[in-house]
Amino acid sequence: MTSGGTNMSQLSEEESNFIRFYYLNLNIASKAVRVYFDSVHPPSGLAGELGKTSTSVTLKGLRFITKLQLQTLYRSTVCLLRNMTPRECAPITGWDNLPPQGDTGADLARVKWYRNKLAHSEVGKLSRADFSQYWGDLEGVCIKIIFVTIISSYLIRHF
Repeated sequence: MTSGGTNMSQLSEEESNFIRFYYLNLNIASKAVRVYFDSVHPPSGLAGELGKTSTSVTLKGLRFITKLQLQTLYRSTVCLLRNMTPRECAPITGWDNLPPQGDTGADLARVKWYRNKLAHSEVGKLSRADFSQYWGDLEGVCIKIIFVTIISSYLIRHF
């Protein structure tokens, strides 16, 4: 039962799809991006990096990052990767459109695009076809980000 007294089984298939995809995006994709972020900007040096004047000025000048996001850095990970040195290259479609599959920049843009799609949904539903397409795409991106990060880290340490 939910707090409103509704069983999850009473949800439509489309509502259930939306919730399942939301969970993938919020809990899995954000962790995959965080693993990558930590490999590019290790936590041990992050405070110093954020304290640099150039980084601070860049981040404060972004109109879409809030003070709370700047303080917590949790939901801002893709934004930080786009704006902190070393910067990710923008995909050919830009950061705000769903890009074709490609490099890490495109993968990060895909995570951001799906998060925005969920955040701006007015109906809270996903058809079976959309759910299947979105899930497969985002799941693949998460696996790729984590795999590439782990392999890169291993190669750097051992070769």
